[in-house]
Amino acid sequence: PPPPPPLFQAEDGIRDTRIGLVGSEMCIRDSRYGVYLVSTSHDDAALVDNRVHGMSSNGVDLAGPGARIIGGVYFDNSYGMYLTGSDSLVQGIEAFGNSQYGVYVNGAGSEVLDSEVYDNAAGGINAGNNIRVAGNTVYGHRGSNDTGILVSGADALAENNVVYDNFNGLSANSDARAIGNRSYGNEVGIVAGAFAGRVLGNSVYSNNTGIYVAGYSTYDSLVQNNLVYGNFGKGLLVENGSGHVIENNTIYEITGDAVSVQGTASNVTLRNNILSVADRYAIRVADTSQVGFASDYNLFQIGSGAHLGLWAGSNFDDRASWVYTLGF
Repeated sequence: PPPPPPLFQAEDGIRDTRIGLVGSEMCIRDSRYGVYLVSTSHDDAALVDNRVHGMSSNGVDLAGPGARIIGGVYFDNSYGMYLTGSDSLVQGIEAFGNSQYGVYVNGAGSEVLDSEVYDNAAGGINAGNNIRVAGNTVYGHRGSNDTGILVSGADALAENNVVYDNFNGLSANSDARAIGNRSYGNEVGIVAGAFAGRVLGNSVYSNNTGIYVAGYSTYDSLVQNNLVYGNFGKGLLVENGSGHVIENNTIYEITGDAVSVQGTASNVTLRNNILSVADRYAIRVADTSQVGFASDYNLFQIGSGAHLGLWAGSNFDDRASWVYTLGF
């Protein structure tokens, strides 16, 4: 068999503040940092197929632009990897068992692609402004409010990922977008965060809550073109915020509400959706969330034990009574 990769063991595995680094097939363990290059002058550092574990701080900490981490295994560190340089790339890695996030990336133009991230203590992938997170499989982040994939900020994008067995499968916050993801087996499938998120064209099923729309004050989220079904509680829960738009979704629920609007939510628009319920309510609106609520051009399939709507404590069982009584 081929010889094992070289082993680095020191206070810091590889630490330099002046030069770049190209490393391939190294094993780095039991140090403070695995690879520590925190000067922004470190352009184009590259790590390929390395194994970094047992660090008391971050497995990899890179600040320069153009860093590339391709393949490799990162576990039993603080953050598996922590990248803050622009135009960085993380691809095809495995990150697990770290005490913070498996992957943290916060440099504009960066990407996290085709990786497997699981069983980290705080969450899976944390990505900031103008970062694309795509094609990853993320699971096993079960602590209260732990998140499989968190994207935050303008032009942040999570697309075509698979997330399961997390508390929050995926969270899009501060105008970030979640597009074309598959989220199942989580406490909450997808969160449109408190500072507005865009949740578009995802498949969300077999969670406790399918999609959760949060919001502070006037922050508004868009939930559009999603397929939501077979969740154990609510298909879509809107809570707080103002101006949310829920449109062109198909929501099919057997045991819970299709859409529930509550808390201090206001000016919520519900249009062009297909809502099917076997039990409970297609639309449930709390008394505290009636201000500015609008519903139109939705299609309903209502089971024998279900109701079309709940408004001001009254059940509505057909569209005619809903429209003529409430005006929408």
